[in-house]
Amino acid sequence: MKYTDISLLYKYVAEGGLYLEVGPQLSLRHEIIEETIDLGGEMEENYEAVDQYIADNTIFAVFGLGTFVTLNENFKLGMGVKFGYGLTDLTQELTESQYDNIASNNNLPNVFPDHPSRDNGVSSYTFLAQGEDIDDQTFERNFDYQSTHQAFANFNIGLFYTIRN
Repeated sequence: MKYTDISLLYKYVAEGGLYLEVGPQLSLRHEIIEETIDLGGEMEENYEAVDQYIADNTIFAVFGLGTFVTLNENFKLGMGVKFGYGLTDLTQELTESQYDNIASNNNLPNVFPDHPSRDNGVSSYTFLAQGEDIDDQTFERNFDYQSTHQAFANFNIGLFYTIRN
């Protein structure tokens, strides 16, 4: 998925250069690109899924820490890690009739490379979150929706130059 992220982080910098940052982040989704891999490990063709059941926006709680190292009078090197956890559900819970409508129109997502449908309007994220299960004994269908939350971690490194008068 491709996003534009807008963060509002409070950063506390201690005297030794160690910093801590915390705050919310709003992520605005642009598109979903799904990749499928066959059992032989070769990459299949990517395709764009237009999924009306995936949230357009996600709110994250973000936490980061790092340090600044003074290289000389004007240059500092900054290094840190940042972690985020999505507070909002990524997918929507489908009703049984919505799920059946998708399945009956052969609009199941391309979970497996040989699956006949592509560019079908439903991503595997939404499909798998629904938790459909068929009892082996009674053949009854059960739905156990599992909310989905995104998480991320990244490493940051930067060179900072201070302009002095």
